[in-house]
Amino acid sequence: MNGHAVFSYKDEVNNPTNLKFCLVCCSQHAMDQCQQHFVSTNRHTYLACYKDANVQCESLCRSKIDHSIGPNTQQLSCAATAGRVVNKIQKAEKESEAKYDKGKNVLRAAFSTSDDTAATLQRFLSRQAARIQPVEK
Repeated sequence: MNGHAVFSYKDEVNNPTNLKFCLVCCSQHAMDQCQQHFVSTNRHTYLACYKDANVQCESLCRSKIDHSIGPNTQQLSCAATAGRVVNKIQKAEKESEAKYDKGKNVLRAAFSTSDDTAATLQRFLSRQAARIQPVEK
């Protein structure tokens, strides 16, 4: 992971991505830290724990990195978490592509008895794709 993409460094302009990145990372961190307090009878304990953990995490995550020292442990933890999330997203994308391939194979089999199969399949898939395309304003 490229630290310059999400963290701010000393003697450089603040990175606008850092705020969003640390917000997501620290929200997850606080939920993990306070999970044992998540009970229906006393929500105040959980909320206090969550707030404290989130404030501490964001303070460390959003601090500027000194080039001579490097990132602090919270920044390293957030970077590792982001790496795991990216891997999960990539895996999910590959699985969904595989599901799409299965659907195409079913359609090919369905059209295999008709004449001009490839052209018919292409027209059908084009019409379906046009139906699911979001309308841009």
